[in-house]
Amino acid sequence: RSSDLLNQMPALKSVHSLDALGTTWVFESDKIFSNIFIKGLHDRIFNFESNFSRFKADSLLTKLNNEKYLRDAPDELISMLQFAREMYVVSEGYFNISVGSQLEKVGYGLKADKHARISGSLLEDLIINGSDVSLSKHTRLDLGGFGKGWLVDSIHDYFIQCGQTDHIINAGGDIRVGTKKQILYVENPFNP
Repeated sequence: RSSDLLNQMPALKSVHSLDALGTTWVFESDKIFSNIFIKGLHDRIFNFESNFSRFKADSLLTKLNNEKYLRDAPDELISMLQFAREMYVVSEGYFNISVGSQLEKVGYGLKADKHARISGSLLEDLIINGSDVSLSKHTRLDLGGFGKGWLVDSIHDYFIQCGQTDHIINAGGDIRVGTKKQILYVENPFNP
């Protein structure tokens, strides 16, 4: 029974939340969060949002989308883009971060380019050469849920590095659990 399982699980001691990337993030841990830990957490999340959000006019992703070239891109962006290209191949094109064009055309973003379209060949339209990235003229990227999931994994690694092994990270439904089993309840939308 779920009540028996719940009684066997240790309660997590610390809870912290913040709003970023268009959602509420909630962090729970078995250890007390220090101010230094919280600052590092905030820095990671807000730096990610500042650099890689399509909704920030001065972000690196917006610069890449607008100028079609980004010199000396940070390692994290290069890693995300390389992984996105790999997933494009593995999924036979179904995983495609060039959806930015379509999202902008329906009003979801800063700018709409009527000539932009979803790439039919992301490997040709998104070129990575060392730390330099270029896009074809009709390609606009959106990291969206993929980027948020990437950040959740990165935050999980930060928790582990800081000795916070027993934790839950919830980024508006994108969830990552630490090294111990946790019980998570999911609300039935038809019967709350």
